[in-house]
Amino acid sequence: AVFKALSDETRLRILKTISHMSTLCECNLVPEFGLTQPTISYHLKVLREAGLIKSERKGQWVYHQVNEKAVLAAVRRLSEIAG
Repeated sequence: AVFKALSDETRLRILKTISHMSTLCECNLVPEFGLTQPTISYHLKVLREAGLIKSERKGQWVYHQVNEKAVLAAVRRLSEIAG
């Protein structure tokens, strides 16, 4: 699931954007990427289900942060494959 989630360019960009901000509100991603709210929500769901991001609702907004352990584990797996 991790590599499938990372196979999409938009999801990679979203992950990178969240990692630069440490925690980011979903509401900020819509104007940043010029995509619809449902499209952003779908990409975030895929990233969350793959364990790559953590999400927390605060009032009406949902904030996301990168799950560094999961990302590092994926990098280790790729490194092992590459030899």
